[in-house]
Amino acid sequence: MKKIIYSLRILFFGIIMIIHSEYLSAQWSPTNWNFGDGTFKSFGTSGSYLYASAGSNVYKTTDNGNNWINTNNGLTGGISYFAASGSKIYGASGSYVYISTNNGNNWSQSSSTGWTITSLFVYSNDIFISMAYSGAMGGIRKSTDNGQTWTDISTVNRYVTCMILDGENILACAGSSGIYRTQDFGVNWTRIRDFGAEKIAVSDSNIYTYSPGVFHRGTRNGTSWNIINNGLPMQDPGFVFESFYSYQSRMYVSCRYSGIYSIAASDSIWISRNQGLNTAITECKAIIAHNNLMFAGSQIVYKRLLSDIISVRQISSGTPSDYLLEQNYPNPFNPETKIIYQVGKNSLVTIKVYDITGRETDVLVNEIQSPGTYEILFNGDNYSSGIYYYKMTSGNYTEVKKMFLLK
Repeated sequence: MKKIIYSLRILFFGIIMIIHSEYLSAQWSPTNWNFGDGTFKSFGTSGSYLYASAGSNVYKTTDNGNNWINTNNGLTGGISYFAASGSKIYGASGSYVYISTNNGNNWSQSSSTGWTITSLFVYSNDIFISMAYSGAMGGIRKSTDNGQTWTDISTVNRYVTCMILDGENILACAGSSGIYRTQDFGVNWTRIRDFGAEKIAVSDSNIYTYSPGVFHRGTRNGTSWNIINNGLPMQDPGFVFESFYSYQSRMYVSCRYSGIYSIAASDSIWISRNQGLNTAITECKAIIAHNNLMFAGSQIVYKRLLSDIISVRQISSGTPSDYLLEQNYPNPFNPETKIIYQVGKNSLVTIKVYDITGRETDVLVNEIQSPGTYEILFNGDNYSSGIYYYKMTSGNYTEVKKMFLLK
């Protein structure tokens, strides 16, 4: 009997260690990036290739960062912005656009755009770039001949800090004069906001912008804007915003000296995604999704499973007999815990978190989901110790569970 009890204890301890190791793996880990090239600049992706630029060099990998290959032939400097279309990869550096038709093995240079390029995208084989010079001059130009010639498509010569493609619309930040939209690729422009921004991005039905010291989220038509600074260390002296990245209904930001944060369309608080990042991430410049992983660029390049980042993943497609919300594990937890739930039929599912006063603090799920079993990785980095409740609602089903964050 004693041997049986001892064996069961060993088995139980082993199970606990396996679960614990699974939680430890839900964090960033370094790739084999061993290049002392200076400041990280940008990521790009095309097919099976992930591109990364640091200092005056560009590298590519096809095995998720286990091996990096230098791919500088034809380049005169590092790439600040990447774009891809079909079999071509494009890169902006200074006032030039570089194009590769053979996965970055060779690059050809465009004619000069005149000013420093601040953003780049490609649509239907046409190259679009925004430009800025000396805080006042700039604009938006297009090339239909692989960068041999450039045509102005902005109605005024404005300092354009950022430009993005939104479906078949273009949104542009024109310095302090506001945000502009064109629905006909530059023939006509409409100002949709009368105060400026440095960066702009879109996710689902929202527009996100950054101006010094403030993030805004607005409706797609630009008629309503709200400040969304909660959860970000905006008061830290070293806080510097670097870039937006949109993925699966969430907006991500990379911040120098502060790391990576995300927010869902219905949330009001940014959530830290910095688990496992050491002091090297203080120079975080960019993030990108590739091959079911998220990559972060710093003095080195980190990677992490997307399923850990996006918080919700389907772990079984079998059809459960009914809805079910399970108790989170571990509980108490610090700072992460998993919540497993079942969806009985195709339906709108919401799971929200509340503090002990009943105030809603987070929306973990708010979407139509197919039958199956799902898992949420909830992160309490931005929460104080205490009791919280999570509530699942779908059709006539409602269930509430209690969890305890202990820091």
